[in-house]
Amino acid sequence: MAISTPSTVTVVDLVGFGLAVESVPLMSLLLLKWFRLVRGQGSTAKLEASGHLIGFHRPYTSKGAYIRTLAICAVLPYALGMPSTQDVGHAIKRLQWRHHREANRRLSEFANLSLAQWDVLRHLSHKPDSSLHALAEATFQTDQSMGELARRMIACGLIERCDGSGRAVRHRLTDQGRAAYDAGTGVVEQVLDETVGRLSAKDRTALLELLERSMAD
Repeated sequence: MAISTPSTVTVVDLVGFGLAVESVPLMSLLLLKWFRLVRGQGSTAKLEASGHLIGFHRPYTSKGAYIRTLAICAVLPYALGMPSTQDVGHAIKRLQWRHHREANRRLSEFANLSLAQWDVLRHLSHKPDSSLHALAEATFQTDQSMGELARRMIACGLIERCDGSGRAVRHRLTDQGRAAYDAGTGVVEQVLDETVGRLSAKDRTALLELLERSMAD
């Protein structure tokens, strides 16, 4: 896993001896850099890593002075091999791109649909009579792009317009559109099964909760 270059540093000042820092998930010590400021001569400081605990021991010098150790590391999570926010964001983007690429390719081959078209069909299957603006928001498009896509899908017989309250124009699935949605759903599920589907139900639940929490206002 690639680790982003840190822009800040964290300084941990530990005084005395026989002192241990808080338990942390220890993934790597290779990136740690330790510097010693020694009172007296002939002293050493020892770093021990055991399980998930990093222990610091400060032996006395021959003159009885203690070692004052500064543990200077480039952003503690980075130094311990933990991912940065950029690493997490990039992993999410890579996964999204894999889903988009594979779903588009397979939908075109097996269901004669694009991913954007299937996404519109999916939304209308759950929320029939949606407005053009609602469809644009649900499928992450501009109103103009959604309008052009809707016109093409109407021409293909996948969706139809119907009158709503006032001047609003609503959209519904046709029988052909519902059949296309059902065929495409199996394709999309297969793509997802090859990635997040490999996670346990517990892990998928945790992943969804974490993603929703990160998007909360």
